[in-house]
Amino acid sequence: MFIKKIILFSKTRSNLLFNNKSLRFFSTNNTDTSLVSYSILEESKIGLLTIKNSAKRNALNLNIITSLTETLSKIDSEFHSNKFPRVIILSTEGEVFSSGHDLKELNSFDENLRKQTFNKCSDLMILLQKINPIIIAEVQGLATAAGCQLAATCDLIVASSKAKFETPGVKVGLFCSTPSVALGRAIGHKRAMQMLLTGEPIDCKKAFEFGLVNEIVEVEGLNGDEAKGKLREKSLVMADKINKFSHQTLSFGKKVFYEQMQKDSVEEAYKIACEGMSAYLDFKDTKEGVKAFLEKRKPTFNA
Repeated sequence: MFIKKIILFSKTRSNLLFNNKSLRFFSTNNTDTSLVSYSILEESKIGLLTIKNSAKRNALNLNIITSLTETLSKIDSEFHSNKFPRVIILSTEGEVFSSGHDLKELNSFDENLRKQTFNKCSDLMILLQKINPIIIAEVQGLATAAGCQLAATCDLIVASSKAKFETPGVKVGLFCSTPSVALGRAIGHKRAMQMLLTGEPIDCKKAFEFGLVNEIVEVEGLNGDEAKGKLREKSLVMADKINKFSHQTLSFGKKVFYEQMQKDSVEEAYKIACEGMSAYLDFKDTKEGVKAFLEKRKPTFNA
């Protein structure tokens, strides 16, 4: 059943996840798109998705959440086009990665708008792990609350040596329940609970030990632009490493990984993984890769 669903997805991606009803939910009419920019490095086909709200420490207000969702949905719906990337680097401007939800905005909302904000943010997090491109979070500074959630949800994290991660909601009487979903799955419930219950930040080294961060970039002694440039260089190196492999295999493998991780039992997880392994062997790129291995040459991937 799982494999049939995935194969159907590979043929009708935009219809399965982003049908007209769901797109209406993320209407662009009231979205300030200047807060989110998106571009593609033409030679490498790596996408650069940037939150530009440094004046408010890149707080995830409703407009930014909506704009990110729309942009990612559009990218994924045209994944097989040569115009769209297979790897996306998600970054923010300024010294803070993201301060989380905009508490001033939330405090001004009625109950309906508050729920809508949290629901839309949750939809964005789910989307990040469902879409085909691999998402690398580029964390230059503090990632707090929903900002920590955003980073933890991405497939990989490249972090500056100045980066910190925290869920400080308890300090204002607001437990970080939605960030706990991503954080608990990324680092385990004991470590996540420590962060959630104490509200204390962890530095990049501790985040690396916890398994939250994949790569640390030392930026001590560098000015802002130099540090940002060095961080971007590492992100691009990682993106290039991934980009050289079969995009069909990577996108399918990402889906199989998150699908099996959601299962409670090892038996169910292995069932999904086995079906995935079997399905790969029908891919053109997999056939080419196996043939190249047997012929002792480098494979030429098309998808």
